Amino acid sequence: KPGEYNPPLNKAGEMFFGITYANHAMAFIGYDQPDGQKPIVKFKVENSWGDDNGSKGIYHLYTEWFHDYVFEIVVHKDFLSPEEQELWNGKAEIIRPEEI
Repeated sequence: KPGEYNPPLNKAGEMFFGITYANHAMAFIGYDQPDGQKPIVKFKVENSWGDDNGSKGIYHLYTEWFHDYVFEIVVHKDFLSPEEQELWNGKAEIIRPEEI
């Protein structure tokens, strides 16, 4: 099980040794950030498993889950602010979990 090793591995270590890997895609459709000055608390996710799973196909995933299990995020540039679009240079940038 991820994270239960002696000594414990972080996500990068688990990926390096092939213990865990990205194997499923979901659409993030919202988030909960009660205080705009504090970090996001949880994410609203639409899964591809259909309406019989979660709450009619919707899950609410807490930030801790996000840090442990999200490996990659793709955002269409149309959803970026004008300032963010100006920064776009066509190359992906790694964002560390502590930066979210």
